[in-house]
Amino acid sequence: MTILYMLLSSLEITDISEQELELIEPLESKFPIDKIKVTVCCQSSFICFRFYVLSSRYKWMTYKEAATARTAIGCGLIHHGILKGSCIALYFINRPEWLIVDHACAVYSLISVPLYDTLGPDAVKYIINHADLKAVFCMPLTLNSLLSILSEIPSLRLIVVVGGMENEVPLLPSSTSVQVVTYSQLLSQGRSNLHPFCQPKPDDVATVCYTSGTTGTPKGVVLTHGNLIANASGFTISVKFNLSDVYISNLPLAHIFERFDHISLAHFGVAVGFYQGDTMKLIDDFADKETPSKGVFCKSNFKHVCRAEYI
Repeated sequence: MTILYMLLSSLEITDISEQELELIEPLESKFPIDKIKVTVCCQSSFICFRFYVLSSRYKWMTYKEAATARTAIGCGLIHHGILKGSCIALYFINRPEWLIVDHACAVYSLISVPLYDTLGPDAVKYIINHADLKAVFCMPLTLNSLLSILSEIPSLRLIVVVGGMENEVPLLPSSTSVQVVTYSQLLSQGRSNLHPFCQPKPDDVATVCYTSGTTGTPKGVVLTHGNLIANASGFTISVKFNLSDVYISNLPLAHIFERFDHISLAHFGVAVGFYQGDTMKLIDDFADKETPSKGVFCKSNFKHVCRAEYI
């Protein structure tokens, strides 16, 4: 079981539709590790966006809204024939969609495979083939490098472009078996084809984390749902957060340490903010006078900034 399934199963839901409610099953009687229990309200802030070219105000995404998006992404993948046990790559820098896709993998028993955004085409090709990846979520900047190696990655069935516009997505020849869609298109497809959660077991594989490849061919480490929950459970014995806390995320989510942090933060209902992508500008991220109380947001041009406090 993963923290995301726990989040949506033990969450106190007060204003969710009957259709969404049918997708949620009780957790406590089914999972042996009970030290982690999510008690946040579904209206607590989780992630949000701000596009300067449209508005100076933040558009917040609550835990409930993130949960709804998570369900739509998971159902969108099923709509494309990507079923339980398939490996899904997250090949982009930290941003709100990263968490939502990871959570979608959790509740539909898919295996997330994070890829460092700094990996070159050879390393990406190796991991896609080695992990038998069925789908890759990427940014527009990395789309072309993926398309250039399509003939060498036969397992791939779907490429989802995060932050891309529909008119920017190329039409591939009918001879290829790979489809390219935007993140927004996948959301829409999932909302129209809802499926119940596919509950993972503690011994099911949750993620395969590959090394960055600095010492040779990337090596994959297999972690189960039980592994992740056991680590987070032990962490929460001595470390506590509050609903009012905000966490700044500057380590790559492709690194298991940052992934582990986010599991624990979701348990406590903490809001997470992403830095703008440059560690030399972290102080600037904190110094912004327009700091919101909590949450995650991004600028236009897809740079991510955290406006938060040290905790």
